[in-house]
Amino acid sequence: MTTLSREEGRRVVYVEGVFIHQTEAAVLVEIERRGKVWIPKSLLAKETEVISGSQGEEECAVFIPLWFAEKESIPYNDMPEEEES
Repeated sequence: MTTLSREEGRRVVYVEGVFIHQTEAAVLVEIERRGKVWIPKSLLAKETEVISGSQGEEECAVFIPLWFAEKESIPYNDMPEEEES
């Protein structure tokens, strides 16, 4: 079993997919190469906007902890580096 460092445990990644459904506790997103996955709203980073729109048609990006993406075998993208002004 791989143990993440404290810094890696807090690392946020983003996942692109199609919004399928949401409940009070979670969102269901269909992700290419992974299929449908429930993501608890408690894990969504504050950068994630409340998802709205036509279910099954709305493309979305959700920001989740790296550890969750790896645990659920979700293909993810690293967060873009902040540009310095």
